[in-house]
Amino acid sequence: MSRNLSDDVTSLVKELIHELSDFEESSAPFHYIYKYFTTKLKKSDTMYFSNRRDIDQNISSMAEKFCFHGFFQQAEELKSAYKMYLPENLLKSETMNRLNNVKFLLCMSDSPTKYFLEHPEMVDSKPVDPVEEIDWGEYLNEGVDTWNPNFEETSDEESFSSLDENDCTEVIKNEPSGCLLPVQIQSSEKLYVMDFRANREELLNTIQHSWYNGGKFFIKPQSKLRDANIGILWESYLRDQVHGLINIKSPSFTTEYKVLREILWQLWCPHTSSTIELIGNDIISRPDITLASVRSFSFYNFMHEFIQYIELLNYFRKFQNLLCSDLSQNNYIVARTYQCYSNCLSSIIKPVYEKLCNIEDEVKMQETTYTLLRLTSELSVILEPVRILKQIHELVTLNPEHHQPLECATTLIVKLHETLHFTTNKLEQDIKIAMFLESVQCYLNIVDTWFTKDELADYTNEFLIEKKLNGDWHSEFVVRENINEKYLQNSFLKIFKLKVLKIGKNINFLRLLGKYDIIADIQGTIYEEYINRVLKKLEEFYKTSVVICKEVVESIEDETDTQSFIYPVIGDSKNKTVQDMERLENIVDVDDGFLMTAFSDFFINKPKSEDKAEESLYNKISKTTSSLYPKTNIFDTILSEILHERFTISGLMVKNLLIEEHLLEKQFEFLKRVYLFYDDMIYPFYLKLFEKTESSSKNWANDIWLTSHLQDIFMDVYPEFYEKCSVQVKDGWSVCMDSLSASSLINIYYEIWWPLNIIITPEQIVLYQEIFQFLLKLKWALHTLNHLVFSDLESRHKSIKKSQKTYKASSHKNKPTAKLIRLKFYLINVLNSLQHFIWGFVFSKNLFKYELEFEKAHDLNSLIDAHDSFIRSVSGTVKDLKERTMEKDKVNNVLSCVKLLKLMWNDLKMATPERISDCKKMYESFYSDISPIIFPVYIYDY
Repeated sequence: MSRNLSDDVTSLVKELIHELSDFEESSAPFHYIYKYFTTKLKKSDTMYFSNRRDIDQNISSMAEKFCFHGFFQQAEELKSAYKMYLPENLLKSETMNRLNNVKFLLCMSDSPTKYFLEHPEMVDSKPVDPVEEIDWGEYLNEGVDTWNPNFEETSDEESFSSLDENDCTEVIKNEPSGCLLPVQIQSSEKLYVMDFRANREELLNTIQHSWYNGGKFFIKPQSKLRDANIGILWESYLRDQVHGLINIKSPSFTTEYKVLREILWQLWCPHTSSTIELIGNDIISRPDITLASVRSFSFYNFMHEFIQYIELLNYFRKFQNLLCSDLSQNNYIVARTYQCYSNCLSSIIKPVYEKLCNIEDEVKMQETTYTLLRLTSELSVILEPVRILKQIHELVTLNPEHHQPLECATTLIVKLHETLHFTTNKLEQDIKIAMFLESVQCYLNIVDTWFTKDELADYTNEFLIEKKLNGDWHSEFVVRENINEKYLQNSFLKIFKLKVLKIGKNINFLRLLGKYDIIADIQGTIYEEYINRVLKKLEEFYKTSVVICKEVVESIEDETDTQSFIYPVIGDSKNKTVQDMERLENIVDVDDGFLMTAFSDFFINKPKSEDKAEESLYNKISKTTSSLYPKTNIFDTILSEILHERFTISGLMVKNLLIEEHLLEKQFEFLKRVYLFYDDMIYPFYLKLFEKTESSSKNWANDIWLTSHLQDIFMDVYPEFYEKCSVQVKDGWSVCMDSLSASSLINIYYEIWWPLNIIITPEQIVLYQEIFQFLLKLKWALHTLNHLVFSDLESRHKSIKKSQKTYKASSHKNKPTAKLIRLKFYLINVLNSLQHFIWGFVFSKNLFKYELEFEKAHDLNSLIDAHDSFIRSVSGTVKDLKERTMEKDKVNNVLSCVKLLKLMWNDLKMATPERISDCKKMYESFYSDISPIIFPVYIYDY
């Protein structure tokens, strides 16, 4: 249907025509185009489209149409303009508007290629800068036979007059520039007008059919090389067929042999050649190179198949060059784990290069027909391991220029270890196993050097463990910081984090004790044994055996019949002549076994043994496996077994040395008796202290006297340790009023010497001292209550005058003395219960646990953990009890209650109802706090 156009639309159409064509509105071409546009608009339907897929397809179709007609430059410009006009980041509304504009232009376009053909002056030919090519001539002519046809004398020259030699030569020499399109062609007989459609159809029907697959062409060649001559004749034939209708860009024809050789060279090292071009970091094939039997565009696309292989090998060459860069110049350090990983890459890629050498030798010999299609099929098989290698490589590696060696090494090991669980075929599995085993070599070598030579040789700071200096002289081995927590949870790295670190501490401790020499030397490194065991496990699973052939060297005695002697030595007497015996230099007794054995290298010719290169780990694995291996956890198990078998004895040696030579168990017993009142052996000490302070003796705070008294108690039982402990009284003792205050100022200092201070640290001694302070105050409270005698209370009660009594005794139980007696029994009962709870439950339970863990301990770490767990558990419980009893309220606590009771007991005048009530409230508060702990309603898990 037709519709009328508004004035706005017509004005916009005129403006668009003027902008696109520069035609004036009054000109005939402008009027013709305007009429065509308005007709299209009047007859068209809606111009709205909901997506850009249709537009993309139309643009691609038009570009293909340009390419089909030979307008490659216009096709690229069309795509470039479309991408520039419709970028990806446009808003939806703007995108829809521009899509409609493009659709409008597409609808307006009418056979664009037709007008290019009719008006060749519209095609702007861009000058192409000549590219200097490498002269491969002399090298490529190697092995190529020159073509010297022998024409028969009886051959009819007129039989091949369809292609005139002079005309062909003239066309080649006088190549048209492609700027002008002749309308009429003049022949020797008449003028005739070219029919474009007929010539185009003839051209399509003859390409690679009528000419190339036809008979023989007896035309004098332009070149000595047969393949090059075919290319020249084919190009001349194309020019003759199109008669200038198509501007044919003259490609450089080359031979398939030359392309094969260049592709093989490019696989070794990409470079600009006659077929390949390097533009920046991109490797591309030249668009103007082709074979005589292939279209230029098809050959260009076909070369992309080889470019992916060239880029693949060059990718790994760049990575290996990155590892070999000058470290000081590039200011980064490459992890040695990456070096081991690179060795594995080389072992997998090296056979690929060997196969490429074999292919090049076959191509160079030219004994068989070798084509590009055959090379493609063979490269796809040969480079399959490299293709899988790249997929794994991109997943497990980081750029060493931007990441620290520790991050690179841990990421590589963890991700390789994780990929072992996900394999799809045997080839991928073998590559992953080989890469993992080669990559952990650095870590295992560091462990081996550390354990056997006392040197943590981690010069690149990539190992999981480091030697850290604490203070001026003390150092310890710890796990490095800034490691991904997810990596530390990996089962393989956990072996280093836990087992290797423990063993390293044990061995270092033994070396400090000077006892590491009793560990027997072990043949072979950890890595060698690890590889052997992994291969053995694989052989057991697949029931295979990789046999390494070795030449058997027979003994000299077995070769006496075939021995060849070196001149001037002569063999046995059967072969000797008189002339030989007359020569003094030949007199050698070959029957002397000792002489011949000692100088066998000088007397006897021996076959030289050829040193065969050791087979790579990847090849061993490939020969062993035959299918997928389901047991991926053997790599962790085998390493744990090796460490256990080789170095478990170091932990047991540490324990035995500490117990037998440094009396670790006896040291712990001493601490229990001094600080934890174990067996109440320290009873005379604190009893004497309480007596001195209660008698108001001025010399109770004498450090020397207290220390001497304490050492006298333990000197007979613990002669090794008693001299190291001393009693010290804190400042403020001169104003101390009672024994409770004195108990707060007393402390026992004990110095533990190396190596026992590794097990029992100074920080733990502080915990022992805090427990001692609490127990001493508890002993004071019980001592004070037990020394409140009833007879003293009754005598004081009778001496008080009846007139001074301030209370009425309605009954016997309400008397002040009765209340004080009841309070005494209440406090004794609850404090005794608290004491039994501490010694009978808290200490017993934790001691039982400690003894069990101490018995199971097999290395330095387990000994440290056993004691640390004991003292922290006891200290935590005592601290909780202390907060509930003695530190809940600084005034109204159980100790204040005992002091107040003692005060009223000694002086009944102080036993007023208010004080007795306050004392009872203190007791009830203490009882309510402590009873849920010492009188539990549930059964403890003993």
